[in-house]
Amino acid sequence: MKKRKIFLTAFLILALLAPSFIIKAQVDQDTIDYLTNAEQNSWVTQALKAAGQSDFDLNYLNDFTIANATDAAKAVLAVIAAGSNPYSYQNQNYVGSLMSYYQDSQIGSLNLVNDDFWGILALVASGERTDAAVIRDAKNFILTAQNGDGGWGWAPQSESDTNDTAAAIMALLSAGEVGNFQAIQTALDYLRSAQNEDGGFPFSTGESDSGSDAWVIAALNKLNINPRSWQQNGHDPLSHLLSLKLNDGSFKWLAADNQGNLIMTAYAAVALSGHFYPVAVYQPAQDQDLHHLRIEGSQDNICNAQVEGQTVQEILENGALICDYTYHIQNTDWGPYLNRIGNDQAEG
Repeated sequence: MKKRKIFLTAFLILALLAPSFIIKAQVDQDTIDYLTNAEQNSWVTQALKAAGQSDFDLNYLNDFTIANATDAAKAVLAVIAAGSNPYSYQNQNYVGSLMSYYQDSQIGSLNLVNDDFWGILALVASGERTDAAVIRDAKNFILTAQNGDGGWGWAPQSESDTNDTAAAIMALLSAGEVGNFQAIQTALDYLRSAQNEDGGFPFSTGESDSGSDAWVIAALNKLNINPRSWQQNGHDPLSHLLSLKLNDGSFKWLAADNQGNLIMTAYAAVALSGHFYPVAVYQPAQDQDLHHLRIEGSQDNICNAQVEGQTVQEILENGALICDYTYHIQNTDWGPYLNRIGNDQAEG
């Protein structure tokens, strides 16, 4: 398709191959069975994908209500993990819903920073370019929220914790930064300082728990750092995480707990599989002539979706069916001229 100057932009979505991992522990079959038989949610879907499964139950999305940016991001990540199109899953444009929370040069609430972590992870997984304004702005917002100790909390100026710091590292890497980026290095220093003598990690201080172990391990996986190399008195985060596994395949949150925790087990499965977040990247079918259509109006985002078409005009027309916008094309001596999308008239 030849490039044409018009009041919209279409991007080809490039298929990305999953990287190889420096460490790959094992997700046992009993853990997979535990997750498969449990009540499904977005974390479980991502965990099963990381563990190599291909049969997913997304029925929980039928009654799913998006109340904030993080809800939208989790839906995007789950749909992608299941191998479906996040732009039009069951007539729902989850990427568009997430993009609607892009405001004030960040994603979601100005009083939160963790929604920017998940916003970046979900948008990059859906095919958004790392040089896009939404990714660049969210990344800068994350960087300004980094604490003096190198870590992040759930909100700007909140106390650092290992979970949010690990998520921030993964978001920055997804946004195009590299492992030797100064902010990531100081974040690793914070995580090192938080590691307990048993090799595991607490949420902030105190007892090591499976969720914190899993988040740190996932971040190390993404950095291609072997978690076994992070030793404390001969103990490492992988060994501590595995010490919390029960006979039914689930993982306890804390050592004294009597039963497993579904969400902690989902986190553990991602970490032990050698994966990280996002666990998958959206890859359109090779026989589809799909393009990423994004139309910015004067008042709001008109469309942000995967659209099929072989010409710009076909993409525009098919996009109107998905995003429900109106447009007008005027036939001129020089060919068709797009002079209106929605309420925005062409000028100049």
